[in-house]
Parts: sequence; C-alpha cells; structure tokens
Amino acid sequence: MDEHPFFQFDRFVLDPILHTLHQNDVAVPLPESAMAVLEILVSSAPEAVDKATLMDKAWPDTAVIPDNLVQAIHSIRTALGGDARQPRFVQTVHRRGYRFVAPVTIIQSTHDSQPSENSAAVPVAVARPQAFRSRPAVFGICLAIGVLAIGAVVLRRNYPSKGNPAPPVRSLAVLPLENLSGDPEQEYFADGMTDALITELARIKTLDVISRTSVMKFKDTRLSLPHIADELGVDAIVEGTVTRSDGRIRVIAQLVDAQDHHIWGENYEYRDQDILRLQRDVAVAIAGEIGARLEPSPADTQPRIVNPKAHEAFLRGQFVLRNRTEGAFLRAQEFFNQAIAIDPDYAPAYAGLSDTFNLLANYGFSPSPRVRPQARAMAERALELDPDLVEAHLALAIVAGEYDWDFEEADREFAIALALRPSSPVTRSRHAQLLVALGALDRAVDEMQYAQRLDPLSEIINANVGWFLLLAGQETAAEKRLLEVLEFCPDFAVAHFYLGVLFDSQNRFGEAITALERARDLSDRSSYAEAALAHALARSGDRAGATTILDGLLERQHTGYVSPVGLAVATLGLGRIDEGFEWLERAFDERKGWLLHLRVEPALDGLRDDPRYLDLIERIGLPDPEAVNTTD
Repeated sequence: MDEHPFFQFDRFVLDPILHTLHQNDVAVPLPESAMAVLEILVSSAPEAVDKATLMDKAWPDTAVIPDNLVQAIHSIRTALGGDARQPRFVQTVHRRGYRFVAPVTIIQSTHDSQPSENSAAVPVAVARPQAFRSRPAVFGICLAIGVLAIGAVVLRRNYPSKGNPAPPVRSLAVLPLENLSGDPEQEYFADGMTDALITELARIKTLDVISRTSVMKFKDTRLSLPHIADELGVDAIVEGTVTRSDGRIRVIAQLVDAQDHHIWGENYEYRDQDILRLQRDVAVAIAGEIGARLEPSPADTQPRIVNPKAHEAFLRGQFVLRNRTEGAFLRAQEFFNQAIAIDPDYAPAYAGLSDTFNLLANYGFSPSPRVRPQARAMAERALELDPDLVEAHLALAIVAGEYDWDFEEADREFAIALALRPSSPVTRSRHAQLLVALGALDRAVDEMQYAQRLDPLSEIINANVGWFLLLAGQETAAEKRLLEVLEFCPDFAVAHFYLGVLFDSQNRFGEAITALERARDLSDRSSYAEAALAHALARSGDRAGATTILDGLLERQHTGYVSPVGLAVATLGLGRIDEGFEWLERAFDERKGWLLHLRVEPALDGLRDDPRYLDLIERIGLPDPEAVNTTD
C-alpha cells in the first residue's frame, strides 16, 4: 500500500489527506476552513505564516475578510485547548500572522487507519522551549531512524552546514529542561533529567561542561542564548523539553552555538525503565556532533533496566538534598531508602545515602564517628553494584581524606572519579581540599579555579576560590575575589565569613567584626561564625564581648551539637591556649575535616611552634609541604 503521511503533535494526529483531526483516537470536530488553516500552520511549523497567505490558501478563489481568519484561529485554539495569552499550539505573531509552536512529527503509515507506534516517524519541526520562544527557531525537515527494538522512538535531524564550518565546541552548558507535563510536581523529574544529561556529558575528557548550580540560575529565563553563553563562558548550549506520561518519557533536545546558530536536534521517546539508555543516547549524539568521544563504561554495552518507582524516589531525594539543611538531609535519606526498598540493587541510591552522611558531618549536624563509617559502607555497596559510579568514588575519597586521614587512598579515589568525569566541579573542589592537606597550595588554588570555570555562577565555589587564595598567602587576590562574590550575592554568609577571617588575620578588626556579625546573622547564628566573631573581638580588645559569645556556645551544647572546632577558635582568640588545645583534641577525636588545614588555618598562626600543635600535625599525618612542593 502507498504510504500515508500524518502530522502528530502532543496527543493529536492530523490527517492532511482525509482532513481529519484525532485526539487519542477520538475524532475532534473542526470547521472546514479552520481545518485548512491548521493544516497550513502545521505543515509550515515552526515558521510563521502571514495572514494574507493563510487567507489565500485556506479560502482559494473566495473573497474573505480578516475576521474569517480570526474565527478560524479561535476554532483551532478551542479544539486543541490552547490559549492566546500562553500559546501551546498557535502563537500570534504581532502584525504579521500566526505560527504553530508545538513539536510536530510526520508519521508515514502504510495503513488506512491512524498510525501505530511502529509507524516510521519523521520530525518536521520542533518548537523551542517556551522560555526561548522569543528567539526565531531554525528547525528543518529531516529523516527518521525509526523505532528501536527496545521500544524507543528516536527522531534524528541533520542540518547541513552553510558557509564556513562552525568553530570547535570545547565548552558547553545544558540549560534546565522545560517540564511540559503540565504538572508542577514533575519539576523534580525535569531537573533530574537535566542533571543526568550534565553528568553524562561531563564524561567527555575534551569538553568542559558547566554544572547544574550555574545553569539552574537560567531556569525559566527569557534571556537570549548568546547572552547566556557569554555569562557562562561556553561555546555552545543544549536546551530542550521533557514530557513524562503513560509510562513513557519524551525528550526534545537541541544544540545551539554561542551565536544562536542551530547545530543539531533530536526527539527521543523511551519507556520509563529505559531512562538510563535515553540519557546515554542523548549524550552520545551530542558528543558525535561536536567531534568528541564519550568514554565508554560497562553500562554502555548493557544498560541496566531501571525500576521507574525506585528512580523516582531517588530523584526526589536528590531534589530535596539541594536545600542543604539538616531536615533536608534526613528527608533525602528517607527517599533514598525508599528507592533501595523498591530495588535493593539500585546503586545510585546507596551513593545518595553516602552523600547525606558525609554532608551531615561536613555541616556539623552530626559527629563524624557517628556518620562517616555509614558513608563508607554505603559507598562501598554502591561500587559493588556499579564500579564506575563517580558519586561513590567521590564519597570514598571524602571519607578516606577527611575521616580516615588516609591520603593515599583519598588521592586514588579522586583520580578515579576525575578520570570518569573530568568536568565535575564538586569533585575538583573537594580534591582541592585534599591538596591543601597535602601542602600543595598552588595546585589547590588551580584546582579550585578550574572548578569555578565549570561552575562560574556558584556562590560557594567562587567564595572558596577566595578562601584558597587566602590559605595560599595571596591575600590581595583573596580579598578582591570575595568582594566580587558579595557584589553579585550580597547576602552570602560564607563570603562574609571568609572576608571576616581575612580581615582578622590582617589586624583590620573593625572590618573583621562587621563582616563576621553579618555572617552570623545571615547563617542563623552558625557556631562557626560566632566563634570567628569571638576570636576577632578578643583580638581587638573586647574580651567581654568574646567571652559572652563563648559562654553562649558552651550553653548551646546542652541542647544540641556544637563543633569543637568553633570552641577551639573562640578560646584561642581569648588567649586560653590550654583550653583551646583541649578542644582541638576533641576535634581530633571526632576526626573533624577542618584539622586538615592546620598548617594554614589563620586562627592558629600563633601556635606554629607549640609542641602540642606539632604533635597534632604528626598524628594526623599531614606531610611536610616543602617535600610535597619539591616533588610536584
């Protein structure tokens, strides 16, 4: 039989030969003139069609007035469920005409009935995500590669180059995928898909991929692509949409260069349980378009079928975890445990649990001896299930370096994690922490600056660059960087804290106290900020003020956990050296990661020759920085 083309968009199928419209196999009535206008708009998508052309083609040899066209557009929007103010299908182009903006696919069927899932699909056009519809689309017609055996539809478009070849793509950002499900509760899923695509692309060794922290600042933005590319410092951008319904996931993705020239686009539809293959296939396609190589992993040859409910629980855990509060960490653990209960062999959930245990220690919510061993156990279980899981290697590196003080193991795990995913700013920033412990301060600054290039809008990484410059003795550069952070994020407590410590170390006590008071207020009276403030007050001569803060911290111990690090800093500022070393011993017993910076921590500048300080250095196993730097 002859092939019979259909146009498919959303849940609708338009037959341009029989002039019928169906939604989920149910006929949708539409006046003849409105049907003609719809067919013209859909076949022209995504290009706009002017009013005169629409009237000439829809009403040939008939005298019509613009009101006829307006009525036809109204009938189309009513039938499709669209809205002129927030168009899902037909968009009004001011003083020109109309444009069909929904993704459209041509389906070639050899049947007289509506097309089946096994019909060959040919995308005719893809609407750009709503946040970017102010920019003209440049999609074209291209060939299909059909239905995969696993039940996935991949619609591929190739765009011939015009003029000079495009410049090489060495850096890239994945903008937040737009959730087209119509359900705000699915935002976590769209964000999770964005994270997954970033993670897959970050495996490309020759490509710098901007992290989610920076790209999420452009969620729902209407800024132009060139503006975003310039702000992120990238050569190209991936943008797209994701829809999840009826056990299937549909992703529309496109790659655009920094000048808003279209490079590539694809439309994917996979089953829920094939989500890992979907993520991998999109990344492989993008890598191929930019001439890069995506490093293979065992999972590439045998992608694991994922239990959709376990994956959903895992994504919810990741979504909650970003809040960085004790309650968020505990709630994330609940979701990760749910995922494990559903699928005991789901490795990412174990890595997620490991991450929460490490964060509880890092943020001072739990003593390290209580949570670090659990972090190690969960990471090791994750690696038993997936030896190439970067998050698990990173978790082991953190436990080894910050708790076990086994710097050789930490270095090995960091090396594995960075080999698997070179563009991970989190791994690079944590690796920089290890380099400080090893005394390789210049390398630590370089690594943190590399992390900043991968996550240029991250407040914490930008602030950490300033902190590491301070630790490396580059005080002027450190102050400049921290002030720059506060320019674009004036209420960021960590930057005020670092700046206050810097001023305190330079005997600029008035500025130090102002900065640390601001850090204390913005951090909900963090014990670290209060301790640093007490240190600065004591050194400025206000011993009464410092003692009041210290007494408050001691009192707080009766109702909650207070890190011994803060108590050591406050008592040392007051000159109570013996008491300060007692708290440092308590920090040693709790294996506080802060001790890895003993050699360069400004609060300890007056103790470098104290035998107790040197004994701590030796027991922790911190290497001689001169020996490290001579072997770099």
